[in-house]
Amino acid sequence: MPSASTFSASTPAVGSRRVSRRLYRLPYYDADITVETDGIHRIHARRRHPETLPVEFEATYRPKNGATVPETGSLSYFLSERYRLFVPQAGMTARVEHDPWPLHPVEADVWADSLFDAVGLPLPDAEPRVRYCPAMVFHVHAPKRLD
Repeated sequence: MPSASTFSASTPAVGSRRVSRRLYRLPYYDADITVETDGIHRIHARRRHPETLPVEFEATYRPKNGATVPETGSLSYFLSERYRLFVPQAGMTARVEHDPWPLHPVEADVWADSLFDAVGLPLPDAEPRVRYCPAMVFHVHAPKRLD
């Protein structure tokens, strides 16, 4: 079953962060996040969690016309079609249901991104792979223990 990994997640929602960190032992951190949308989307996020290195991300992006559903076997399919949530540090897994993601190509500029430094990774040599989906409804089933 395909899955995805994440180093950490930042959120301004204190309740979500607390539940995610305590119940699932996920690396969620406090952050100030602003999003502006007026044809061009602007995102600025700054981690403000006291137990971590500071991280900042700032980017602008503009979705292009022509959303497509990723073709089975493509890299976009592999990166977007996740139907299982694994939380190995908590010994749990959960099934995720959603329709295929209609992904728009995007023009993007990243102005600040210190996440790679914060987790000790080098910056990638390749251009970022950016796609956009305006909304997605999904359902995460109750987690089950891994055996």
